[in-house]
Amino acid sequence: MKKITTTRIIAAVFPLVIGIACTTHKVEVKPVVTEHEVKPIHITLDVNLKVANEIKREFIEDSSGATSPQDTVKSEIRARRRERRETITDLKKRGVVGEHSNGLLVYRVRGNEQADVVKAENADREKWFQIIAEENGMLVQDVAAERAKASLLFSPAGSFVMKDGAWHQVTPEEEEAARVTRQKMREEFKRKKEAEAAAAATTTP
Repeated sequence: MKKITTTRIIAAVFPLVIGIACTTHKVEVKPVVTEHEVKPIHITLDVNLKVANEIKREFIEDSSGATSPQDTVKSEIRARRRERRETITDLKKRGVVGEHSNGLLVYRVRGNEQADVVKAENADREKWFQIIAEENGMLVQDVAAERAKASLLFSPAGSFVMKDGAWHQVTPEEEEAARVTRQKMREEFKRKKEAEAAAAATTTP
């Protein structure tokens, strides 16, 4: 039987060790960023824009252009919310309820005044969040968070809005700024509709 020398063992094993070391080194220092990992950033930006447009439709109370069952449902939700707006606004002005960061109304004082109205309002909001999430491939909580960010534009002076985990009371200056913003949105929407109508008229035979 031939003796296997130490030199031969090292010679046989050394290339294998080097190969493993090189392979490991390549994986650790040269991570690959795939196309799949990069794309969601752009998709998220586009989706947030769509959600923002839906929120604008709330501001200007637009129910036109309903072409699908979901559009009809959203229009019905807006109509129901308009009917209870006066009551909700009164509750918010008196600090009974506030706009939470989850996009829903929450009681800030005991008594659950107008509980049926508040419950119905939150149910409609949750339904709206669900529809927008399904249409845009988003999580419901993300849509709710986007809506919550805009709650200052819906809230009168004296009402409470949750910001950065704490209650913030809306000032008269903020209420006025919100009113101006809503008016600009309505004017922008009106100009857009007029431009669309003019374009349609020129292309009609």
